[in-house]
Amino acid sequence: MAQNINPTLFPEEVGKYFLPMLEALKTENEKEENKTRIFQRLLERKPTGTLDWTSSDITGKIGMADVVAMNSTIPLKQRRSIALAKGDIPKIAASVRLEESDLKRIFGLASTPGVGGEQLAKEVLKNVPEVVRAILDRIEAMTLQMLSEGQILVADDKTQGLGVRADFGIPEGNRAKVTNKWSTAKATPVTDIRTILTKAEDESNEIQAIILDRATFNKLRASQEGKELVAGFRGTPVGGAGSPSQMIDALKDEFGVEFIVIARNAFTQEQADGTRIAVKPWKKGAVTFLPSTTKVGDLYHSPLVEESRPVAGVTQGKANEYTLVQQYSETDPYSEKTMATAFVFPVLNNATKVYLLDTEVVG
Repeated sequence: MAQNINPTLFPEEVGKYFLPMLEALKTENEKEENKTRIFQRLLERKPTGTLDWTSSDITGKIGMADVVAMNSTIPLKQRRSIALAKGDIPKIAASVRLEESDLKRIFGLASTPGVGGEQLAKEVLKNVPEVVRAILDRIEAMTLQMLSEGQILVADDKTQGLGVRADFGIPEGNRAKVTNKWSTAKATPVTDIRTILTKAEDESNEIQAIILDRATFNKLRASQEGKELVAGFRGTPVGGAGSPSQMIDALKDEFGVEFIVIARNAFTQEQADGTRIAVKPWKKGAVTFLPSTTKVGDLYHSPLVEESRPVAGVTQGKANEYTLVQQYSETDPYSEKTMATAFVFPVLNNATKVYLLDTEVVG
């Protein structure tokens, strides 16, 4: 956090509307119909007193946590280990500033006759939902990477260019390749799925859900086996690709498991230097076989030190169990800043009962 922290430039509006806005966001986000992210469906929230790479909650679920190169063309699993991870798990944060141009506009609005405090507050606090959403998206991105690779890569907040790779210990024997890439005309995705389910059953592991991204699902739909499966399910001649709902219904009927198609696999993330980049956390072509349709892991969260020792001049409150939102001004640059921070980390349970299929690799 910047050192030039000052109270908000809009004490009346922030004092009256900031906390009620957080309460409204909390209520809205907790509605079942709004829990659309994969982590909200598949992870159980669990508070913990400490959250570091050696805490018992984490070490019992991670096979290894080691330091690797952050930005590399080498697949995450194959990157050379530099050292074992130690210390705190990095916090995640998102922030947005109202710059001088924004402030001039709001100051002008404040001097306009008939403009009330609530209208001003909407302008001053418009970034609060955005930073809360950014935290939720960051957790979602970590969860998607965990489910598609069996690993998570998080930036090392102390050493630029390095990150910590947390490996949850999915056995090598549970990682499979395909007979033909699903992107080719010879693809046999229905056969590939059946092979994994048979292997799991032979190993006394029950699979209840299969999760994949939209692009991979569409390759399954377009394949000859996919078309034949839908046609057989509907009792019609084999034709073009079935609709998404028809494909899912046919797969459920064939295999007796639930199919989860990821609705969103594109996110914008803020970097340490303030720049933003686009990321697609779900590994391309990955299909993951899970032992449950509900909770397959935990979302551990720990209190932030700022909660008990607030910085002087900062207005703050909680948007949910783990997200702290702060509002304050800065002098260099002159701005009004909204920041959300969370001390959270997703973990995968029962990793030995999870299977991964790479539809981009033949073997």
